Amino acid sequence: MKSARTVLVSPSAGVRVDAALAWLAKQDRRAPLLVVGATSLAVDRLLRRAIGQGAAFGWRRATFSGLALERAARPLASEGLLPSPALAREAVVARVLFDLAAQGRLGRYQPIGDRPGLPRALVDTLEELRLHSVRPGDLPVFLNDLATIYRRVDDAMRAAGLADRAAILAAAAQAAPTPSPPAITPCVRGKRGACFLSGFGVHTDHTSSPEKSRA
Repeated sequence: MKSARTVLVSPSAGVRVDAALAWLAKQDRRAPLLVVGATSLAVDRLLRRAIGQGAAFGWRRATFSGLALERAARPLASEGLLPSPALAREAVVARVLFDLAAQGRLGRYQPIGDRPGLPRALVDTLEELRLHSVRPGDLPVFLNDLATIYRRVDDAMRAAGLADRAAILAAAAQAAPTPSPPAITPCVRGKRGACFLSGFGVHTDHTSSPEKSRA
């Protein structure tokens, strides 16, 4: 019999943690269980409270980014790609900007093409576009200069065998199996809200005041 699957949304971290602890208390510590959190520290603290002085031989912890990298490793390798740190992506963008500036093809960005902050700003912008599945051809006409940079960066990243966060998440989603063991995934919903996932369905908590949620 499959366990009930729910989503808990609450502005209070205490409510979310209590729900996670109550759910973990019902799980078999000898059975496979994956607990996913935003950071390793958050997951460690949750599991220490859940396990107490005992042990859980079947439980495994991971961060969202770590789990994505783990799932994406094989698909990326099959395409000859490696996960790229932010500094590597910034270096690729800086090289593209240098080449386009030398050709006089930066358009509106030509006057600031040599500014040190431009590569980092474009790394963030292009990552947001890719995470939202916006391709260079989807950009409006007045952003043709950005589309040109976007295409060149995409080509340069692939030529260098580098995968950004969007490519890692896409590969991880492609490789992810249908989950068999139950899982806990805390995820942020804006500045105050977050959700506790163990499957399907949604339950929203409105009992906590903003003052309590900040405590």
